[in-house]
Amino acid sequence: MLLELQEMLIPIFQYVHQSGILEKPIVEGDFISHKELVEVLKKRDADAYRKAIRIHLNNHFARILA
Repeated sequence: MLLELQEMLIPIFQYVHQSGILEKPIVEGDFISHKELVEVLKKRDADAYRKAIRIHLNNHFARILA
């Protein structure tokens, strides 16, 4: 299941890295790192992960829409 998730996300990551989006400044506010996401996953709490991934992705969405 994890491999399927990675296969789905790799094209998105490639686009993000090639597009220059990461060169835009980080939007102020809450931020959840990949390491923190892994820690939430280890707890096996779907609601906590849902909240954490939303916070994590909000910064990326803000960069795209800026």
